[in-house]
Amino acid sequence: MHVCAVLNLCARQALDQLVRPFEDLVLLDQNCFRTEEGWKELLQLIPDPKIVKKLERKWTDDRSSDDKWTDLMDEIGASYPLHARVSTIKITIVYLSDVVVY
Repeated sequence: MHVCAVLNLCARQALDQLVRPFEDLVLLDQNCFRTEEGWKELLQLIPDPKIVKKLERKWTDDRSSDDKWTDLMDEIGASYPLHARVSTIKITIVYLSDVVVY
């Protein structure tokens, strides 16, 4: 089996294991994107300035992380293949960011 195929399989398995914990831990339990500091860190992961500007205007601290995540998915899904972009964002948030507290 080719090394890239193995890495791709490992990444897919890691992502599959993130689905429920991401929603429970990041969006609901810790509400990581409720504050301006949290959602601004999330927006730094978005390379499309049009999406960033639109969400900056829409988001306030009184919206939940779950609502903001839904907004982000809607915006990304309208312009890009959703799965690839979302996977990168989830991995970055969970494994490389200071947003989630363990």
